Formats: sequence, structure tokens, C-alpha cells
Amino acid sequence: LSDHLASRLEVGQILQSGQVPVTILRAAVIIGSGSASFEIIHNLAKRLPVFICTKWLHTLCQPIAIRDVLAYLIGILEEPRTHGKCFDIGGPEVLSYCDMIRMVAHELGKSLRAYHLPISIPPLEAYLLSITTPVSYPIIRALLEGLRNETVVKNNEIAELIPIYRTSCRKAIRLAFSRISQQSVETRWSGTPGHFRQKPYLGHISDPLPRQRVYRDKQEREFAVDIWTLYRAVAQVGGDVGWYYASWLWRLRALLDRLVGGPGFRYGRRHPQDLIPGDTVNFWRVENVVRPIYILLRAEMKLPGVAWLEFRLNSTPDPLRTRLIQTAHFHVDDMMGDLYWYAVSPLHYFVFAGLIEGIGKAAVTMAEHESHLAEIADHSLTDV
Repeated sequence: LSDHLASRLEVGQILQSGQVPVTILRAAVIIGSGSASFEIIHNLAKRLPVFICTKWLHTLCQPIAIRDVLAYLIGILEEPRTHGKCFDIGGPEVLSYCDMIRMVAHELGKSLRAYHLPISIPPLEAYLLSITTPVSYPIIRALLEGLRNETVVKNNEIAELIPIYRTSCRKAIRLAFSRISQQSVETRWSGTPGHFRQKPYLGHISDPLPRQRVYRDKQEREFAVDIWTLYRAVAQVGGDVGWYYASWLWRLRALLDRLVGGPGFRYGRRHPQDLIPGDTVNFWRVENVVRPIYILLRAEMKLPGVAWLEFRLNSTPDPLRTRLIQTAHFHVDDMMGDLYWYAVSPLHYFVFAGLIEGIGKAAVTMAEHESHLAEIADHSLTDV
């Protein structure tokens, strides 16, 4: 077994060695929104036009829907004959990982071309997958190492003790997509730090450490939208909408960061238009949020200093006008930090000015769209 699968067995043995009766359910891939395996498969099918199917991805497994896992968990509480035992659980189909990726692509309306290779290099594959999916390198590496073992149900005794209707893999995928479209996914793997750990910083955005120098780029605009609409436009930055202006430059910076050991351009978000402390926004970590007036992002990329991106939203006497103050902060304590700031300063005028202008345009578009929907609803009510 791989270290990952062996550790799962060991955890079960440790728990069963205690005095409390423990029932173990052993599952392969769990299909559901928020599942690490599903996020990898989903993002591969979504982002890649061509997929290289390596040797280990032909390994067979028996995926199971999250609702079936929950049904079994509830069932063992009500069935004494299951107490203290170990059961394999799985869905009605045995598939390869390549089969599942094709199935997800089909549900996304994509025609994914797959090319097969007779070899597999897990470290390289894990690295490439960590770039294109929200899941961090260590987790992907552990999962890939386990692909050399088939995870197919061998002991189906639980079907007699807890008979349930098992959900097909395709239906489980559709249910997961429904949860994602409803923005009801509570946890995502995009927030895991992986092999990169941010160093603690004892200073503060407005109170640097002794001998540190502070550089700032401040942009300020007023937009003809209410404060909540502008907040949503700010909070969705870095997700599917990108960075509003010159997103390719942000991606290039992320690629350079990844080459020197930083987190790079992390995909995936907990919510498309809201943030909480601890969320990730590509190579930024959300440090503070006060809805709808304040968002603070701290850079996790490799830098010769400490950087933040701060957004303050101020109301005006006119409730349909809001002022946005966007400030990039950079604290440095040596010459390398000074050189870095001055080297990238020529781009700041375009990137940060374009960012705040793009936020404003997006907010205005959102307000106009919501106003149009309200008019349609009014007309519908009038017709009724």
C-alpha cells in the first residue's frame, strides 16, 4: 500500500483498539462538492483541453456519492450488528479515474481529448495538478501514490445490513454541480497551505517593525453604486472574473512565484462573491473582512518583504454613490526589498489603476443587471 492508504488503515486500527466500539467504513473516491478527489477531477475536466492519461490513472476504483456515505453513517448508528466491524462501501459502478474525468467533462458539456501514456511519474504529475487545481501538492501527491492500488469493494456485507439505493456516479456528479451552482459549498481545498508556509509577521499594516521602510500605492475613486454592490465586485476579484485588468500579468507573476517555491496561482474559491478570513485569493490570503466596508489581503508569494492589498469602502451622502480606497502596502528591511519595489513600480500605475477601474465597471454592470431583473419582476407581477 501507499503511505497514504497505509496510514488510513493504521488510524482505523488505533481507534478500534480502544474501549469504545468503532465501525469503519472504507471508501474510495467520494463524489461530492468539497471532496479533494472530486475537486481535482472537476478542475482537470474544466480547465484542460487535452488530458494525458498516465498508467496509474487506469487503476480501477468504486466511487461513491456523498449522500450514500451519509446514509451508511446514519445506518450503522441504528444497526447494532455493524458495531465494531469494518466494511467496504462503494457505488454501483467500477470505473477508472480516466473514466470519471471523461464523465465529468461530458456533464460540463466539454469534449475532452485524452492521450494515454504507459508510464507515470507521480512527483511531476502532482506538481502539474497542483498548478491547475485548487488542491495542494502534498495532498495530491498522497492521492496519486495510492492510485497503484485498486480500491474496489471486496466485502459487500453492509448491503445486507443496511440496504440503500446506491446513487450512480453520473447522478452524484450532477448533484455536486448543483451544490456548486447554488454556492452552498462550505469548504474548499483551495485554502490549504500545502508545502508553502507563510512566515509569521509581528508588525502591522500601519505599524511596521523597527528599521523597516514602507512603500505604498494608493488609488481612490468614487462610483455610482451602493456600497454592497461595490463590496461584491471587490470580493469576487481573483476568482473566475480574474483581476479586471491585465490578468495575464498577475498569472505571469504567479508563474514566477511558483518557480521559486511560492504558492503560485491557486484556483478555486469557497464563494464567488464573498470572503472570510482564511480564504485564499490566488496567491493572497484573506487577513481581515468587515462587510461591506473593508477587505485586507496579505501576499503569500515569495517576496523580499511583506505585502498587503487593502480595500476600504466609504459611504457618501448619496446612498447610490460609494468611494473606494485601494492601497498596496509593502514593508521592507533591506536593499533587495527596495530594488524589488522600484523594479515593479512602473507596472503599478497600470495594474493597480486598472484594477480599481475594473472593480468600478464591474459594480456598475452588476447594479444595472440587478435593476433590469427587478424591472422584469415588476412587469411579471403587474401581468399577474
